[in-house]
Amino acid sequence: MKLEFVINWGYQMVYSRRLYHKVYCWDGSLECSDAAAAMSMELLTYPFVWCGICYSPEKTPVAGNSWQNVITRRAMGGLQVKAECDENAVFTLKNRYGEFKFTAGDILKDQRLVFPLGGKYGFCVITVNRYGYYWFRPADLLPDMVQFNAADLPLRIEDRRRMIMAELTPGKEITLPVSARPAEAGADNLMTVHIQGMQLKPDDTAGLPEENIETGDVYAEVISKKCQYNFVGAEMLIRLTADDGT
Repeated sequence: MKLEFVINWGYQMVYSRRLYHKVYCWDGSLECSDAAAAMSMELLTYPFVWCGICYSPEKTPVAGNSWQNVITRRAMGGLQVKAECDENAVFTLKNRYGEFKFTAGDILKDQRLVFPLGGKYGFCVITVNRYGYYWFRPADLLPDMVQFNAADLPLRIEDRRRMIMAELTPGKEITLPVSARPAEAGADNLMTVHIQGMQLKPDDTAGLPEENIETGDVYAEVISKKCQYNFVGAEMLIRLTADDGT
């Protein structure tokens, strides 16, 4: 099976005097019990922002399965891993603070694993997240709900602002197939379409075509036959078309 996950380590303190924050060294290695496993890794360095982490990390390929000279202080770092392994394969993260074990199956089942580290009020943790998992998303869709993730859309995919996003060029459109129950007399026949996205600022558009200034992770909660939407920062037209063209 193919699996992609992110290990984050460290802590982020806001409005706190840096003088008293502990320094952590994350030199270590990641091992997999599956001898036939293929694994590649990238170190993650998050740009420091005093108000918290809001930018996607810079990525540096790791040669082999170990790394050195990784230090954080009131900051986060981590590792992004792509693996092809058995579901029962055990991953072991080793560093000076101990050995942290989890299986590929644990990641698939729980999506997010947390290992507390350090003193009681140090707020330092190691987390393991399946890549693309967001804790605020509903784990299970309700009846008549349909969800489209960025990766499901026929658009260019980028990892920006700690979100996997699909870039929609202004003036362009995409088609999303959805189903709705037939309208019922006297019922509140309502379809809610929720658009989660953002408008890129100039400093977010480096390397992109000049006109490409909007991006979004789009999903729809389909309840019935009318449409409401709320989208902050840009104008967007949503057109619902039935199979008969109406």
